[in-house]
Amino acid sequence: MADTQAVKSNRDKYLERLKSKYPDREYADDEALYGQANDDYDAYDADAENYRKNAKQLTDLFASDPKSAAFISSWSKGENPLIALIREYGDDFKEALEDPANLDRIAEASKEWADRVAKGKAYEDQYKKNLERTVKVMDETGIPDEEMDNIMERVISITKDAVLGKISKETILMVQSALNHDSDVDAARAEGRVTGRNDRIDMKLKRSRKGDGTPDLAGKNGGAQAPAANPMPDFGGGSIWDRGNERRRSPRQ
Repeated sequence: MADTQAVKSNRDKYLERLKSKYPDREYADDEALYGQANDDYDAYDADAENYRKNAKQLTDLFASDPKSAAFISSWSKGENPLIALIREYGDDFKEALEDPANLDRIAEASKEWADRVAKGKAYEDQYKKNLERTVKVMDETGIPDEEMDNIMERVISITKDAVLGKISKETILMVQSALNHDSDVDAARAEGRVTGRNDRIDMKLKRSRKGDGTPDLAGKNGGAQAPAANPMPDFGGGSIWDRGNERRRSPRQ
């Protein structure tokens, strides 16, 4: 018999692509599958729109100043941007720096650069401190490295989506579950305490009923208690004092 190879449907192929891109997500039904496809298309459209805007800005810039295109081209090939500026603008670049009309703008640009460098250094220092604390927290959890890698990859993915304004239904439900976790646990504990207390009360009542000789009204039709498990032996009827022609004398006689 000739070997037959199963042909995958387009749905199966698409599902495999999603699994490779989002290994930690499940697509139990078509609604989840189409929801992910819609999210991906939204992200693709947003990226494409940003690309078109950036491309138009560059095109307009190159059209208004052809030298800028040559400068960008040289810079993209690894040349020092300052050298590329001088090559393309020559004395115009030098005169622009020395022009009194540009001094205030140059001073402002220089200050912005210094502030950006200082802020970048502050961010870098803060990042390193935060990262050290994060690593300690990760170690304290005791979660295996492989599982922790998947968790951190998931956290980073959610963070990137949030920066782009993309929040999935799955993320919303996950956060909701996390926020409600403590209250759900407290409610379960309270319910457990009430149930345990009621059980103890019922047990005490049952014990007291067995020990005071009163009928157990909880039985069927409010009847008397069931016979004891080990009833007294049957001596053949009559009083034990009548046996052997013995008569019981009353204490009053």
